[in-house]
Amino acid sequence: MLHLIRLPKFPVVVDLGDRLMHARTRAQLEARLVQTKLVGNERRRIIDAAAEGFLFDPERKLIVPSVSIRRWTKQQIIDLYNQKRQAGTPELGNASLGNRSLQRIVLEVVELLARR
Repeated sequence: MLHLIRLPKFPVVVDLGDRLMHARTRAQLEARLVQTKLVGNERRRIIDAAAEGFLFDPERKLIVPSVSIRRWTKQQIIDLYNQKRQAGTPELGNASLGNRSLQRIVLEVVELLARR
């Protein structure tokens, strides 16, 4: 069971180090984090639907708001996805960023991750 200081807004994107994972609900996030074999006890970055940053501490099973990146930018989210995307998955373009909200960018990443 996860302990939360403050609940992120779902869906979320989790940076597992070598790849990204998504979760649409708290229950799905808990199940996926339990099932995922994490190498090391490093804190994992989480981006919520409002592009706020959180950290997952696997040793304590704790999710806390991030101090280093409190709010992700559109370009940071796109760059993270493109760096961590699996072979054969589409790249996320950064065209017309002004017309896309932060929430839309996060949802696009979640949709691309759900396709795998």
